[in-house]
Amino acid sequence: ISVGSYQFSPNLLIKGEELHIEASGTINEAIYAGAYVNLKVKYGIFTVANKTIDLCEKITLIKKECPLKKGSFHISEVVDVPTSMRK
Repeated sequence: ISVGSYQFSPNLLIKGEELHIEASGTINEAIYAGAYVNLKVKYGIFTVANKTIDLCEKITLIKKECPLKKGSFHISEVVDVPTSMRK
């Protein structure tokens, strides 16, 4: 998966509030259940997340499901920021 652009609003996450997510990019090959991805999230020069996740499990949070077809994608979703989120 290659993410070409993304935007989060608001920029400051608040527990229990909504987060608007916009992202687009390319899925290089079809993705089926059991697929894992290495996720690395950076904020400037700082790495804020670096872990392996079950992609098909996590995409249910944005109302998607596997299999994902090869090709371009665009996501526009609103999710709730978990109240259990660490500071």
